[in-house]
Amino acid sequence: MKKRILLSVGLILLLLAASTVDVMASSFRQQVDRLLPNNSQRFGKLPGGETIYGKFFIRRMYEENKHRPLWGRKSIASLTKALNSLVEDGLNPRDYKFSAIKPYLNAPSRKPSAEVDILLTEAYLRALYNLYYGKTDPERLDPNNNFARNRDGTDRSVLFHAWVKKGRIGAAFDWARPKNDRYTWLKDGLIEYQRIKAVGGWPRIPTGKTIRPGDSDERISLIRKHLTITGDLDTDSGPNTYEISLHDGVMNFQERHYLKVDGIIGPGTLAAMNVPVSKRINQIRVNMERQRWLFPEDSKEYLVVDIAGFTIFWVKGRESIWQEQVQVGKGFTRTPVFKDRVRYIEFNPRKSDDDNAPSRVKFMFPNRHNVFLHDTNRQRQFDKAVQTTGSGCIQLNNPLDLAEMLLSQQGWDRRRVDRAVASGKTTRINLKRPIPILIHYSTAWAIENQVSFKKDIYKRDPKLLAALNGPFVFHTPDLGKKSPTKKPFWTEIKEALSGLGGDMENRNSNKQAPGFLIH
Repeated sequence: MKKRILLSVGLILLLLAASTVDVMASSFRQQVDRLLPNNSQRFGKLPGGETIYGKFFIRRMYEENKHRPLWGRKSIASLTKALNSLVEDGLNPRDYKFSAIKPYLNAPSRKPSAEVDILLTEAYLRALYNLYYGKTDPERLDPNNNFARNRDGTDRSVLFHAWVKKGRIGAAFDWARPKNDRYTWLKDGLIEYQRIKAVGGWPRIPTGKTIRPGDSDERISLIRKHLTITGDLDTDSGPNTYEISLHDGVMNFQERHYLKVDGIIGPGTLAAMNVPVSKRINQIRVNMERQRWLFPEDSKEYLVVDIAGFTIFWVKGRESIWQEQVQVGKGFTRTPVFKDRVRYIEFNPRKSDDDNAPSRVKFMFPNRHNVFLHDTNRQRQFDKAVQTTGSGCIQLNNPLDLAEMLLSQQGWDRRRVDRAVASGKTTRINLKRPIPILIHYSTAWAIENQVSFKKDIYKRDPKLLAALNGPFVFHTPDLGKKSPTKKPFWTEIKEALSGLGGDMENRNSNKQAPGFLIH
């Protein structure tokens, strides 16, 4: 009898608890419906004035969570840590810390209201969005730029909901970050330069006469210190005489800054040394943003023209298998930034150069800018530090080497290329496998533990930096029509959630995302 009574009491308590949870869920749902009504308005607006760009996405996450609050102590603590880490991505954590959620980020044990829960989710999604697509909109900054990532309508609300429930916000951010060495190395460089700034930066070196090997100069001690801080020199100890160990450090510094590598410490080298560390940090930040546009993941094979570095690379997997010098446009004929595919090669085309000199070869990727790769008779320009010409086209050193490499996949060798040129006849050869080409602009890049800096020849960094430091914006592709869902993404979810647990097999994935955090 007592057992029956205890069982009955236990059952009643369970029913009451379930009823209480249902009532709370119902109340929370009503609050969400009031704050984010299910209507045709694309964005939401909370009483506090914050715009909720992820309105539809947030509603779906609440559906996935059975209309209960998403954020608890563990997930809020994880969000706080993940947001703080964004400084290492060149983003500002303050951009995501709305005033209403700051008390909860600082004290995760506090139970958030429905409005705060929505804002925590909006902060989470905005950070993911900025890591995945970039904070700035490349098409707004430059109408020629077509690097914005395509959206295919895939709805990832299940994926992002799971990370919140498991308190794994850092894992979500890692998923959104570009997965390539170029971004990782820049990030490592940013962390190092932020460390240098935190301990006081580097000394300013007074201007004066040019210092050559063998010279004695009281500024050499400052130069040694600078080069040691930047990793170009192993130690800052030594005499005020320009000897061989210092010479190697100067040469390395010059090479990293795209200066003439001659070991002579002249005005250009001193000017580069006197750029403040804060400016170098911002230079790395804007180029990490460009990587978020350009390299979401390693492509298999492509050509990339580095405009500010005056170089073209053939990249295969994670390695550059070929590179050559190029000349790019200047003044009103700046080379535009865009991507396309090289589709055919033309031998002995019409005259291409600015002075109407005959051209031997053109590499064509038809585009509205009328930009292409071709040879040039201005060989002396390749010896200059700044290799700009009057044309917006890209003029290539040793172009027949590239023709040979591209056509080798179609049975051509160098002798056949040379015969085609020697014939004098205009000949068009279509590539059976067009290769992607990226006309890219960057002023900083890194390889392993070394960051290299280039001149901002087109003065594009300040505009990008202002946008990077500005407010959150919704990108142009996301303001257009909704994209249809093209394919399920359960393999991606399983890989991303490996180790998190939970049965994801029977969920409905056939949902269409309204342009927010879709790929």
